[in-house]
Amino acid sequence: MHSPGTAIRTMGSAVTFWSRGMESRYGVSREDAIGRSPARLLKTIFPRGQAEIDAKLSAHGTWIGGVINYHTDGSAIATMVRCERLSNVSGNGCFVVETHTDGVQAHTDTVSLFGDWIEAIVRELGEAATVLGAYNRGTRLILDHDSSSSEGFRIATIRSADQIRRWAVALRLLRGIVATMQKTEM
Repeated sequence: MHSPGTAIRTMGSAVTFWSRGMESRYGVSREDAIGRSPARLLKTIFPRGQAEIDAKLSAHGTWIGGVINYHTDGSAIATMVRCERLSNVSGNGCFVVETHTDGVQAHTDTVSLFGDWIEAIVRELGEAATVLGAYNRGTRLILDHDSSSSEGFRIATIRSADQIRRWAVALRLLRGIVATMQKTEM
């Protein structure tokens, strides 16, 4: 289990506050987080596009759901995020308070969270498969037309390996979610 954390960001996604819990949870220092987008910083994988989630946040003032974030050590963390849009004291600007917790710790509809996490993993696997297919087609073209281009082949091979690594991470995370679901049903 990871410790809960809180971040405050502008509506434009620039972090203005990063708690010790966020530092501990993701391995990102407060100094490195300030002014940056949490989604980019944590390589967040959303169950749906971030634009759709931001639209719901703007329309309703809150959004709660499951996302996948990455620690600085490269490990994936299935996270329940609660975002709340608030106005500043003068009322002329908005900011977003994000609270990050483990889904099992959160007292919310875990079936919905699992659905979000699985949707995010499927999205990640689908994107990786599409990219891997493109790299493989490119590699075939290089080999068919220019067998002397070892640099192009090397780059395509490295990129393919990275996509396979992304699949492996997503599948490990999916196995962890399924194991958690099985434990909660017992």
